[in-house]
Amino acid sequence: MFEIEKNRIQVEVMTKMDEVKACQAKENNSKGFLSKFLKPFAENQQPETGLKVLVCEDDKLQRLILKKSLEKRGIEAIFSETPVRVLNQNYLKNFDFVITDNRMPYMTGTQFTEYVEEELNLELPMYMLSGDSYLKHELPITKVRRGIFEKFEKLEKVLDEIFDDFKNYKKEIKQREESSINFNSTVSA
Repeated sequence: MFEIEKNRIQVEVMTKMDEVKACQAKENNSKGFLSKFLKPFAENQQPETGLKVLVCEDDKLQRLILKKSLEKRGIEAIFSETPVRVLNQNYLKNFDFVITDNRMPYMTGTQFTEYVEEELNLELPMYMLSGDSYLKHELPITKVRRGIFEKFEKLEKVLDEIFDDFKNYKKEIKQREESSINFNSTVSA
């Protein structure tokens, strides 16, 4: 019984690996297989250059699609197959924000966002991009977990929403800092 399950899993893994290799080959040899997943920028849309993003995603095909889309936007993206590899406060401070899957080896995206917020006490914007549609309705949005999106939505639309929220987040931080400076100058006067 165990041997049958082991063989089934091996076949699934090999099939997934073949799919990724086929996608990479098509992308390298054709006019851009992945381009059908990625809409071109509108003329008035500017790339989000200068941002550094951490992406935690265990699926190779999803990583490839995200990589192409983020590169197109001028964003430096670092990829990890599991959050466990990046649970260092000093390392995480190098990123503007994080995009994470939910179901990954060793630690879920939900556990990752909670760990960053509660244990590391970092206010690092994190966006969950997951096939688990129930998450949108069951998980609260927090100061760290700023958005939950389904993988099956159009990726470019999701990324637009993430970048719009990130811009709003930066404005909020700036306003807080200005309020703090104004308060401190009023108190010292």
